[in-house]
Amino acid sequence: MNPPWEITIKQRTGNSPDPLTLATAQVLANASGTALTAFVTYDRRLLECARDAGHPYSRPQARPHGDGWVVSGTRDGITCVVTLDKDGSISGGHLLSGEGVTTNPPA
Repeated sequence: MNPPWEITIKQRTGNSPDPLTLATAQVLANASGTALTAFVTYDRRLLECARDAGHPYSRPQARPHGDGWVVSGTRDGITCVVTLDKDGSISGGHLLSGEGVTTNPPA
């Protein structure tokens, strides 16, 4: 019998290859013995599949000038923001909150 998340993916996206991405993320998380901390995707249907399967998910937000995206996430209680260029490469990032994270006071 197939796991429930596999059935959900097939129902939502049909024959798209994108479900392989979510299934691979789940398999790798299971093999490593850690939980999937966030599934990040630009595709609305795939995001819905991750949500329906009960996985944490995030969708990058467009940067103000359309020159890339911003995505945030939390792992081990530490929240960070990462900026991505149009080609998907990481252009920067910073920590927002969590144990041991300090920030500058407001100006």
